[in-house]
Amino acid sequence: MAAQSIVLKRDRTPQGLNTPTSVVTKQTVEKMCEHVRNAQSDPMLRAIAARLATSARTPADQLSAIWLWVKNHIKFLHDDVLTRVLFNEGDHFELLISPPVMLRMKAPSGDCDDFTMLADALACAMGFEWGIVTLACDRKRPGEYSHVYGCAWLPNGVMCPLDCSHGKYPGWEVPARDIQRKTVWNSNAQAISDEPGPAFMGSSPDASSTAALGAVPPGLPVIAGMPVFDTGLPIIGTIDFTNPLEWVAMGGAAASAFLARSASSKVVGVAGFLGARYILASMWGSW
Repeated sequence: MAAQSIVLKRDRTPQGLNTPTSVVTKQTVEKMCEHVRNAQSDPMLRAIAARLATSARTPADQLSAIWLWVKNHIKFLHDDVLTRVLFNEGDHFELLISPPVMLRMKAPSGDCDDFTMLADALACAMGFEWGIVTLACDRKRPGEYSHVYGCAWLPNGVMCPLDCSHGKYPGWEVPARDIQRKTVWNSNAQAISDEPGPAFMGSSPDASSTAALGAVPPGLPVIAGMPVFDTGLPIIGTIDFTNPLEWVAMGGAAASAFLARSASSKVVGVAGFLGARYILASMWGSW
């Protein structure tokens, strides 16, 4: 069983550092699928999968249990940090840590591809049909695949996203307005869906330099019919009044500006609400 860390370098490809991101992504997905398949003979992984399977009643609950377990057992750490810690080098393009290795780490850490492989390996061990989703969703790197997460199909054919690294809850996905391209790969690393997203070529009304607050959290109603518009301002960016949290942030800033008595109180109040909104948008609305 190939249960060791794998490092892929762009300079080992025919086109060197100029290798297109799509080519490197396919190579990476192929290696990730190989790791998931090889992990099926690992007794520790199979024991964890069996325990999670018996703790849930339905297939949907089982996938939710996978998401929660992986989310809570791996610390997110970017590749450049890990490669320096493990290899004292920082020029690697990608570091893939196989699920058996991840499970045996003293302090399990990895980035989105490592979360993906472990979640898919557990889903596979439970008997689910599984796959990998790659996204181009970073506005600072247009056209480049910048995020990956696992997925599995329920018995009724519905695909369930397993974004354990960045997801806010089981089934969560990156907001559609931030997606430039979305590719779904099956367990054989074959692209079964490859489509441009709303953010492709700036077609999305939210494709400004600053994202809006993001998808409405579970439990909060969407306010239908409210406007969504781009202010063009670097700090404000897109305002989405279908999201109740937008009303809190913008309403608080407006109330501070008009109701506070002193000029300093006005500035502090407005800056506080807009600053909190900007932090939320940076953490929640984009990647």
